[in-house]
Amino acid sequence: SSSYAVDLTCKFNEAVRRLKDKIYVKGPFAITQHFQGLDTNHSGTLDKAEFLTALSAFNLGDCVTAEVADMLHKAIDRDGDGNVDYEEFTAA
Repeated sequence: SSSYAVDLTCKFNEAVRRLKDKIYVKGPFAITQHFQGLDTNHSGTLDKAEFLTALSAFNLGDCVTAEVADMLHKAIDRDGDGNVDYEEFTAA
């Protein structure tokens, strides 16, 4: 239904706002360190599992449902390869 879509969009927008508040307020060096810490297999990218673990660790609250997490991943993964690289992470 349309109210479901509106609710999902509101949750997505709130999740984005909270994520930016948590990460970007700390400056570029902290962003780099944060990305490296999230990249647990040291591949230089965050695969979907690493990304979802990161979202959970950010403790963004109830706005991050499984669907919102999937939407965030797709929005940040601009080239659509399934992984979030550093440039995508910092451009988000």
